[in-house]
Amino acid sequence: MNPERRSCPRQPVGFAVQIRYGKRRLHSACGRNLTVDGLYLELRAVTLPEGTPVELEIDTVGRQWLVQAVVTHGDRFGIGVSFLEPQPQLVADLAQVETLPMSSPLHTPVRAPVLQRPGH
Repeated sequence: MNPERRSCPRQPVGFAVQIRYGKRRLHSACGRNLTVDGLYLELRAVTLPEGTPVELEIDTVGRQWLVQAVVTHGDRFGIGVSFLEPQPQLVADLAQVETLPMSSPLHTPVRAPVLQRPGH
């Protein structure tokens, strides 16, 4: 059993996230296991190596978030990212909204709209 390495407890969540990295546009993911320092993202068909800088677009509680992060690990189900700056307000905001059940399929729409590509 691996010891817990996080300084803050994980909060099980389920919300839509758009991932941007490099010159690549958006990839849809589902945010799970949130802390003020990072997030696990469920996603398919995208592999990002450890150390890859990413931007996360999150639209929830009537507020749009653009969070800078870096990939810390990956597995066949998704990736873990560490926020460049702690996000206590994001955690507080998401604690107030209805999230996807942990058994929901990946990329199920949530209450808040997902950001669309410009011109679409």
